[in-house]
Amino acid sequence: MKKVLLTTTALMMLGGVATAGSSSMSGSISLTYGAWGSGTTAGGADTWTSEADLDVSASSDSGSISMSGTLEIDEGNTAAGPVSIGIGTMKLTY
Repeated sequence: MKKVLLTTTALMMLGGVATAGSSSMSGSISLTYGAWGSGTTAGGADTWTSEADLDVSASSDSGSISMSGTLEIDEGNTAAGPVSIGIGTMKLTY
């Protein structure tokens, strides 16, 4: 019973923090058939290829502190975009 109560309390605390910001996700999936070459180079044997992309961005504003960041997830690769933290007129971007 103690574990259930602690978990519920932690979730309620995180729920209050999560309302201070916003996040968005967008993505795309494509499936193609063929082998079309490039320029004067002929394509090889026809085959199925797929590609999936997911982009996640989040931002938060609390008082005079603001934060934002992005993440791009592709098949086999992950790339983090710039992360920014600002206080008043000063802003740090990594």
